[in-house]
Amino acid sequence: MKLMCLSSNPSKPCFVLYFKGVTLMLDCGLDIAQIQHYLPLPVVPGSQMSKIRSWNPGVDKKSKLGEDVCHELKECGGRVFIDGQPYFSVPEVS
Repeated sequence: MKLMCLSSNPSKPCFVLYFKGVTLMLDCGLDIAQIQHYLPLPVVPGSQMSKIRSWNPGVDKKSKLGEDVCHELKECGGRVFIDGQPYFSVPEVS
């Protein structure tokens, strides 16, 4: 049996346990602070989210970001949000 700690932060522990050919990740805390940059995903489809206007970064920034990125950004209440579904994955260990 081998227990390995992947985190140096005691408030966000993450352990990998190797036991009899099985690898198990324990207490893999997920920092969800970045989720605040996404628009909420509607439970019931409606037109409310489609009414939010796209973010217009200006001519200089638009050319640097690219046209496809600007379509995924929406402005609401003076903040810019990502209009997409967030993805999470476990850390890769070797």
